[in-house]
Amino acid sequence: MDYAKERLLALNADLDIKLYQEISAIELQKQLAQSSVSLVLVDVRKPYEREICRIEGSRHIPMNVVVEHMNEFNPEQTLVFHCKVGGRSAKVCQ
Repeated sequence: MDYAKERLLALNADLDIKLYQEISAIELQKQLAQSSVSLVLVDVRKPYEREICRIEGSRHIPMNVVVEHMNEFNPEQTLVFHCKVGGRSAKVCQ
């Protein structure tokens, strides 16, 4: 899968912030390279999709259980949700 063409969505883990923004895979790569940026990459696809391909270092939490895991994230970190096309990650951010 070519993640350079994939839409990635970021959400501040602070639940008071309801807005999210789309970022490109290239921008994500730049931010991950900066040690000062605290990002958590979350793959919201189904397990069989992750078996096909995955981004190294990402955490797998299927879309249907993300809400149950939100308390595990540090509010100081930015969460970046990704899926195959962008629809599921957008729903998670909403």
